[in-house]
Amino acid sequence: MSSDDVEIERLVLHHREKERQLQSTVADLLSQVDTLQSEVKIKSTQLHVLEQVRKANQNLVISAVDAQTTQANAEAINVRQEEFLSMLAHELRNPLLQIVSATELIGKIITVHPDIEELPELHSIIGRQIEQMNRLVDDLLDASRISTGKITLLSSLININDVIERALETSRPYFKKRHQQIDIILPSTTVIINGDLDRLIQVLTNLLINASKFTPEFGTILVSTSQMDDMITLSVQDNGMGIPLHIQSSIFELFTQGIYSKYRSQGGLGIGLALAKMIVEMHGGTIDVYSMGTGFGSNFTVSLPVSTNVLLMKANQERIGDLL
Repeated sequence: MSSDDVEIERLVLHHREKERQLQSTVADLLSQVDTLQSEVKIKSTQLHVLEQVRKANQNLVISAVDAQTTQANAEAINVRQEEFLSMLAHELRNPLLQIVSATELIGKIITVHPDIEELPELHSIIGRQIEQMNRLVDDLLDASRISTGKITLLSSLININDVIERALETSRPYFKKRHQQIDIILPSTTVIINGDLDRLIQVLTNLLINASKFTPEFGTILVSTSQMDDMITLSVQDNGMGIPLHIQSSIFELFTQGIYSKYRSQGGLGIGLALAKMIVEMHGGTIDVYSMGTGFGSNFTVSLPVSTNVLLMKANQERIGDLL
């Protein structure tokens, strides 16, 4: 091999070595580029996530401010509503007292001049309307008390039968007017509860009058009781028009109107059931409604705790009986 051939071979080998080094360098550079691209993607993703988080926080702050503003506005509206209801009730009470006085005067005139045939009927009409107005004014006052939580109880030991009998006494004219039958099942034994007699009468009276309103003429209302351990349950069941399923969950909310508009002429502001719920819960009880829907009647139940003193007394009597 000549010297030229040796030199050529050496140059070829050298070239090949340079080529391998260059390829290795290119591979390293490509690897570094891939790494840099991955880092750029990660940073881009992180920046995107951070931007989303920033926007979410911004929206959260805006929503919180809006919620606070809405709550403040709602509270201001509630305060104005409570003030309006209270003022309206008191303003209505004043002329109502004058009407009551005038009605009493008409009653006296009737006794002196019984020959005026129209007066007794007019006196009766005015008397019924005064009673209705009194109930509406009382409802307005109670609505204000509900909103402000100012209802108080004057509790004592009372017989549940007294609540039932007094409520029936108040509501019986409604049943009589609509020729409705009322069946009563009283407890087989004396049941004593600790509660406010007048307020519980108000609850049961409200349920009875509602049952009369939404039950057709010659319909039937059943008032019954049942006791389970330390709870007594009062039930007012009717075979009237029933309650649509979609409004049963809101039936005890304040200002829920009558079931159908055609019955609103019978009076009511949607306060009675909300008031009943508050009173019952203040007694540690519950009130519920069940109806299969329109046309299937309804059943309102009020569950109240039996007096613990009476339960202890009965337990002691049973222990004494066992000893004897």
